[in-house]
Amino acid sequence: MNNSDWEILITLAQKRSITKAAEALFLTQPTLSYRLKRIEEEFGVSLFDRVPSGVALTPQGERLAAYAQDMSLRYRALRDDLSDMNPTFSGTLRLGVGSAFANADLPQLLRSFGQRYPAVTISLKTSRSSQAYRSLAEGEVDIAIVRGSPQWSEERHLLREEPMCLASKSPIPFQDLPRRPQILVPPSDTHASSLRWWREHFSVPPLVLMEVDNMETGLRMAQQDLGWMPVPALLLKNAPDLFRQPLTWKDGTPYIRQTWALCRFSVKRGRVAAAFLEFLIQAERKAEAPG
Repeated sequence: MNNSDWEILITLAQKRSITKAAEALFLTQPTLSYRLKRIEEEFGVSLFDRVPSGVALTPQGERLAAYAQDMSLRYRALRDDLSDMNPTFSGTLRLGVGSAFANADLPQLLRSFGQRYPAVTISLKTSRSSQAYRSLAEGEVDIAIVRGSPQWSEERHLLREEPMCLASKSPIPFQDLPRRPQILVPPSDTHASSLRWWREHFSVPPLVLMEVDNMETGLRMAQQDLGWMPVPALLLKNAPDLFRQPLTWKDGTPYIRQTWALCRFSVKRGRVAAAFLEFLIQAERKAEAPG
């Protein structure tokens, strides 16, 4: 097997579908089927069984996919180590970033980092924080920037704490919230804590008349006076026309959301990842500095 075979096995294990794996790899289905058959012939095993939902990996297929994942990570680590030995500061920075941070502060941050280190290539995946965390845990990215309170045992840096706010077109009396339509974003770590906050204050469920797939769409709906929603203050930078009211828990403490930068100890030893983490932390400190 070679690098491309590893990628095929990893992708098939993720997608559990020949069609979806072929699309992700930019291969035709016949080409992918041929490559899989060659791998099966090389090891004398069957890699998968066809099922109604797609394919199910055999025990041998699962073992080979795990091997492919491990070898892919080792190969990437070797390339990073060799890049660190280069006198020119270069290499690839692989980031997984939650959508809230990505939509607000990330573009300018990456532009500034790229200007300082022009020989560094930046590979970026934006998603929900939970997916960014999984990408880090599975070795797909070097650094994850996520919201919430992640259970991560390796390198972690608290970047910021910001209030959760009630966002609406105009002020809403707090006691009227159960009678006013709420704009709901599908379940996430933010939604779970918002639900807990609601239950602390009200004994009836919220009046959800509109469900959207992301915060940005919800904000646009709120701008048209179609409802209110709980929003991290970070996202309200892009909606200055909305009324915002910081929320508190029932005991009066602020309802805040945290943003973290996470990576593995082994990754932190690399020059590129270490430089970006330091750049990110310094940028956050400057943003918090008065004046």
